[in-house]
Amino acid sequence: MLSMSYSDAVLFWAMADALRMNTIKILLDAFIRLENIPFDISYAQLTKLGISSRSASSIVKKIATVRLDWAKEILIKKNISVISFLDPSFPHALKNIEDAPLFLFYQGNLSVLPSKTLAVVGTRSPSSDGVYAIEKIIPPLVESGFCIVSGLALGIDALAHKETLKHKGKTIAFLGSGIDRIYPSSHQALASEILHSGIIFSEFPLGTQPEAYNFPRRNRLVSGLSDGVLVVEGKEKSGSLITADFALDQGKEVFAIPGSIRNPLSAGPHKLISQGAVLVQSAQDIFSVFGITQKQSSNPSLFSEIQGMSDIHQKIYSILSHVPVSFDVLLEKISIEASALSSELMMMHLLGYIEESGASTWIRK
Repeated sequence: MLSMSYSDAVLFWAMADALRMNTIKILLDAFIRLENIPFDISYAQLTKLGISSRSASSIVKKIATVRLDWAKEILIKKNISVISFLDPSFPHALKNIEDAPLFLFYQGNLSVLPSKTLAVVGTRSPSSDGVYAIEKIIPPLVESGFCIVSGLALGIDALAHKETLKHKGKTIAFLGSGIDRIYPSSHQALASEILHSGIIFSEFPLGTQPEAYNFPRRNRLVSGLSDGVLVVEGKEKSGSLITADFALDQGKEVFAIPGSIRNPLSAGPHKLISQGAVLVQSAQDIFSVFGITQKQSSNPSLFSEIQGMSDIHQKIYSILSHVPVSFDVLLEKISIEASALSSELMMMHLLGYIEESGASTWIRK
C-alpha cells in the first residue's frame, strides 16, 4: 500500500507550478511554512510582499487552475509521490543547481538514490556505431556502480536505460511530461522495468503533455543529478548538446564519443571535444577522470575470439573491423560464391560474431 509522504500544500504548489526560488523565499519569509501560504493568495497580497507584478499575475492565474482532489486521486491510482526541496529526502544534487526545482513528482524509492551517477544522452535515431557504443560502455559502468541517468526518449536514452537494466544496474529517468503521461507511450513497459530498482522523476504537474519546450527544462535536471554527462551521438544543435551545456554551467564533467566525419550525428560530440570535453573510446576514459581503478576489460582479444570458428569464419572476421565493410569488398577478398558468403555472414550474425551495419555492410560485434 502506498504511503503518502506529502502535505496538501506540497501537492497544491507542485500542481500550480507557479513558484520559483526567489518567490518562494519571499513567501516563506512571510508565512514561515509552506502549509501557511493561502491557496487563494491574492495579487494584492503578493505584490505587497515585494513580488513583481508580472510574477504575481502568473501565480494567481496558475493557482486558479489547480484541481487538488483530482491530483490526489491520480497519486493514489498510479502510486506517485511528490516531494518539496524542503524535505531532507529531496535529491541533494538538485538543490545546488541554478533554477533548482522546488517540487518533484516521482515513482520509485528515493532511498535507492546512488552515490555515483552518469547521464547518457544522444540522438533519437542512433546509427549502428551509437548502438555499439552503448553496448560497449554501459556494462563496465554498471559493474563499477554507476547509476545511469537519462530521459526515457527514443534512441540513445532508451538504449542506455535498457542496457543498464540488462546488466542488473540502476537507472533513473527524467520526463518532459507529467509523470502520469509516460512519453513516448511505447516506453510504458520500459518505465515499469526501471521502477524495479530505479526512479522516474518529473518536475511537471500531473497531466502535462510532452510539449517541445518542456525538454530543455527537463535536461537541466538530467545533468544536475549526475556527476557527468556522456554524449553518444547528436547533431550540432540538439537536445544532447543542451544537456551538455547545462552540465558545463553546473560544473559537471562532459564526455563525448567521437564518430565518423561522414555521420552528421558525430557533429555534436566533435564540437564538444573541440571545446574540451573528454574523448571517450571506452569506459576506462570515464573511470580515469573520476579516479576509479578498474580491472582491464574481460572482452576477448582477436586471437581468443576466433578460436572455435571455422576457417571461413576466421577469414571473414579478420577482414572485418568496427568500420563497416561492404559485401562486395568481402566477396573480392574471399574466393567463394556470393550465395555462400551470404550464408556464412548470416551464420556468423546468428552466432553473435558480427552484425549488419547498413545496406550490405558488416562490422564485428
